[in-house]
Amino acid sequence: MNKTGKNQSKKISDLNDLLMHGIKSLERGNVDQSFPLFEKVLEHDPQNADALHFYGVTHMRKGDLKNSLTFVEKAIKINPSLATYYNTKGLILKHLGLWHKAVEIFEYAITLKPEDPILYSHLSEAVIKDKSYLRQIEHYKKVINSSLNNKSLKNELITLLKKISTIFMKGAYYNKAIYYFHELLQYSPDDAIIYSNLASCYFTIGKMTEALLNLSKAISIIPHNYNIQHNLLFCSKYHPELSCKEVFQIHKDWGRQFANTPKFSLKSPIKNKQPLHIGYVSPDFYLHPVSIFFAPILKNHDQEEYKIFCYANNAVSDPMTEELKQHAYQWRDIHTLSDDHVVQQIQADKIDILVDLAGPTNGNRLLVFTQKPSPVQCTYMGYQGTTGLTQIDYCITDFFADPYPEADNLYTERLLRIPTSFCFQPPSIPVEVSKTPALEKGYITFGCLTQYPRIDQYCRETFIRILQQIPSSRLILQTKPFSGEEFCQKEMDLFEAAGISKDRVSLLPFYPFENYLCLHNQIDIILDTFIENSATTLCNALWMGVPVVSLSKYRFGSGRRAGASILNAAGCTEWLAEDVDQYIQISTHLANHLEKLNQTRKKLRSKVLASDLCNGYKFTRALEQAYRSIVSF
Repeated sequence: MNKTGKNQSKKISDLNDLLMHGIKSLERGNVDQSFPLFEKVLEHDPQNADALHFYGVTHMRKGDLKNSLTFVEKAIKINPSLATYYNTKGLILKHLGLWHKAVEIFEYAITLKPEDPILYSHLSEAVIKDKSYLRQIEHYKKVINSSLNNKSLKNELITLLKKISTIFMKGAYYNKAIYYFHELLQYSPDDAIIYSNLASCYFTIGKMTEALLNLSKAISIIPHNYNIQHNLLFCSKYHPELSCKEVFQIHKDWGRQFANTPKFSLKSPIKNKQPLHIGYVSPDFYLHPVSIFFAPILKNHDQEEYKIFCYANNAVSDPMTEELKQHAYQWRDIHTLSDDHVVQQIQADKIDILVDLAGPTNGNRLLVFTQKPSPVQCTYMGYQGTTGLTQIDYCITDFFADPYPEADNLYTERLLRIPTSFCFQPPSIPVEVSKTPALEKGYITFGCLTQYPRIDQYCRETFIRILQQIPSSRLILQTKPFSGEEFCQKEMDLFEAAGISKDRVSLLPFYPFENYLCLHNQIDIILDTFIENSATTLCNALWMGVPVVSLSKYRFGSGRRAGASILNAAGCTEWLAEDVDQYIQISTHLANHLEKLNQTRKKLRSKVLASDLCNGYKFTRALEQAYRSIVSF
């Protein structure tokens, strides 16, 4: 490269550095700092679409909406294919009070990025403020009520109600979605998908009785819909009034319907076969909790003794997908293939041990396993409980997650226990550990960052008892439904009714991953949930230096005790409680010893990194030994 070319490359690199610095400053809320950085980029490259877009965002943050709109529209003209630009334009129109135009822009943005929950959230707000769709619904209803035989108008109303209710559901406005799904049932009472969507909304906001009722109605309309059936299993685990035996029976009953599925007559793997063919089946081979635990295994498999086949049922692909592909002997994309085609591929690959990494979660391929395409079949990692399928021989777990003997009678699979069942790959994002926030704030902040259905009444009451015992303390709850103002108010009312003022509780929606990691620097102690422990979020908390308090005994069968397994692997069993009273005692003891808490925080990341929780080599050797043992058996 000549000198001119080198200078040009350096100039581009310098501009990119300026742009990234400006974006980072903007993300941290430093608008004044980011402003001149974007100006400098545009001075040298006036057609830089990203710089124009973020320059528009800075103007919006400063309240200069006219110039903000100008710069964002310039960015869109240069690159009209980015949903992010249209999202910003929609927000500017929102601030200008142009709600109808904002609806149009958010709807177009969704065509570019169809499953983005943030776009649906913004669209939901715009639909409510604009009222055009809602007025149209009321108009249709009045006309239909006065002319019952108007089929065409009725179909238009059904289409509009489906559109509105789906927008609210995907935008996390669950109570409004529930309202419009019920409206929809008046005109389409035999639509199983409406009942299924209602169940999904009720599940997400923690109303398990209503969720199960609507799933049952959906199943009564279409009895053999596989997706609705496995949602029933998933939902049953979270119902606070179902015993562990009842949850197990629901899974067992579901599995029984596949008892007579035609199965292949296969020879057992040869005891000393070299190499063994291991197949892993998952819909989550992308940046997903399953892959965070699976990556260390895939990277550390002995490639001479094992040929690893990955059967990917995910339509999306990202850098994590590419990382996993590099370590697989064979990678099979199966999301477009029928169950029979997948079975044929598994047999052609001569798989000795087939491992399900999903259980009855979204995107699973358990129907493949019902045909028994591999002589030995296991389930592992993706679901905290039994699959209910007798065709799956083993469930991989450990003595902490599934204690002997009480857990053994709650699985259709034989429990294959290894020393620990979690191996964590730490995040690559360089977020530093802060000192204990309470040292500067003057009060302890507890945190629970999880799925809302895990925060049942018993769990919430325990959090309240802890806050009462540490009078100046605060609580941060982060979960998906808290993106909706109405839902937040209902949750806050529960705390205020118990005497906890609203200034002590922060309710946050899910954040982008880096922001979520940074949130730990505002939290002193993480409180785990009871009905089902968290897993990835606990590991992330430990990585960020935050102690985690978990309950080792609650209700076996509703979910294995992931917290017990993770804390044992990390060498932190002193934070593991046998009962709720001890859970509160451990939490308050940590809160009352700030200096010790700070010292723990300083050392925790290095301790976790050196522990079994992050020892991929040791973990995989134990897993491979288990595989050899079941082949021998």
